[in-house]
Amino acid sequence: MYFQIDNTNVRVLGSIHFFPENVPGVPRWALEAYDWAEEIALEVDWSNVGDLFSLPEGESFANQVPADVWTWLEAHWPPAYGELGRKPAWFVITQVAQIGVKLQPGLDLHIRAFAERDGKPLHFLETAPQFDSMMKAIPPVDIERALREAIANFPENDKSFKGLYADWVKRDLATMFRRIQKKAIVTIPSLRHAVLTGRNASWASGVNELCKSPQKTLVVVGGLHLYEEGNLLQQIGRPTSPIEQKGRT
Repeated sequence: MYFQIDNTNVRVLGSIHFFPENVPGVPRWALEAYDWAEEIALEVDWSNVGDLFSLPEGESFANQVPADVWTWLEAHWPPAYGELGRKPAWFVITQVAQIGVKLQPGLDLHIRAFAERDGKPLHFLETAPQFDSMMKAIPPVDIERALREAIANFPENDKSFKGLYADWVKRDLATMFRRIQKKAIVTIPSLRHAVLTGRNASWASGVNELCKSPQKTLVVVGGLHLYEEGNLLQQIGRPTSPIEQKGRT
């Protein structure tokens, strides 16, 4: 879950984007990784999203999915997520697995807040429009398939999130991946490319550029980006070594 890129000042830490409600804050081993760093690199720069979270005027998400899928989503969609009909498909896909789960910000937001508080420079591996472009490439048939799977798995949302968090705290990447290996993010090639492997390939050049820096730089990405074929460490193409830490909580 925590790796040194050999012969560089760059380390890569696997994160989890949300914590379940009512769990302790950032574990000690992740805080130690942050304390080591002089600079931070995160996944997406969400500071300038423009209208990416809304469909163009005159379009409706209701017209992009079958009636039964729309009916279910309309009945379960939390008002806090914004108007369902105005949301792009990729946003809906990323939110459905969170419906019914009480969450708090995960490691990424904590690390960003720490860096801003401490004046540590922040880098980003992609822009919001780049993420949007990757997700828009998912074919409509795969969007429907992913949504139907998410709806079918809805009763397990809370259990799934708590399980992933427990695996992450133990720094158990293999179990994290086994937990999601039958989900759409892995089984649907276009979705896996858009969310995981395609982004890994795109990020690799940025990480390699950071490897030239004399500053100690911590790259923080979702833990699932660091496991299985096409993972970020593989795409970087440099030897890496796992960093062992004593603190587990």
